[in-house]
Amino acid sequence: MILRRLLVRSDMSLADLHYAIQIAMGWEDFHLRRFSIHGKVYGNEDANYIVHYDAPGKPTLEGFAFEPNEKFLYEYDFISWWRHEVRVEKIPLLDAKKSYPVCIGGGRACPPEDRGGPWDYQKLLRAGLNPFHNDHYAAASNLGARFDPEAFDRGRVNILLKQRFHPEAR
Repeated sequence: MILRRLLVRSDMSLADLHYAIQIAMGWEDFHLRRFSIHGKVYGNEDANYIVHYDAPGKPTLEGFAFEPNEKFLYEYDFISWWRHEVRVEKIPLLDAKKSYPVCIGGGRACPPEDRGGPWDYQKLLRAGLNPFHNDHYAAASNLGARFDPEAFDRGRVNILLKQRFHPEAR
């Protein structure tokens, strides 16, 4: 399992949540995406705007009135089919002195962009991490020489989140 824990503001739009997830996962926003929330699907119309498939708008998280431990689905790259379960752990009071979104934890590296879906990624890892596997060299080359599936750099994620959401703070 690949895990990311983010603190976000309730007035954050689904479009901004998408960008925060992309940064936290280490992806580059190359593909279509959608959220499934309360039985409705929200997807992208263009690179900067998420719109409800049935009714245009710019929904924010607070508009969904989430409860603690409620879950919804974020899907990315409909060919590779990355499905993310997003869980609202709790709804804390935010610290006015901090900038949001902020990554507060995570585990394991995200699969590199455009290396297939979950099943392809598992095959790639098995071959790339086993020097005796028939496809080791091709898989290791595809993953990259420095790829470590156990690595996660929360500090780097927070730097990138700050650059995206608070460029004036640099």
